Amino acid sequence: VARAYLRGWFTVDLVSIIPFDLLGFFVQSGEISRLKVVRLVRLLRLLKLLRILRASRMLENFQNRVAISYSKLALVKFLILLVVTAHFMACMFGLLGLTL
Repeated sequence: VARAYLRGWFTVDLVSIIPFDLLGFFVQSGEISRLKVVRLVRLLRLLKLLRILRASRMLENFQNRVAISYSKLALVKFLILLVVTAHFMACMFGLLGLTL
């Protein structure tokens, strides 16, 4: 598992946790925050959302193993979608607040 992680998502995770804003603060340069490379790295963080596809496959396998009524399953899926959507919208509002 560790080798697969090192070959796959490790570099994206490593680059995405570098605090470029803090680095620009210590260097006393506003240019580092305006670099397109920094924006690209921030977009790489979104690649981690592709892991959701893997989670959906895991959920499908779980559904096949465990007998859950369709109504309960639909309710749980709706609640998860609601929480994820609320989180995403809160992140967008926070980003909007930082840019204004």
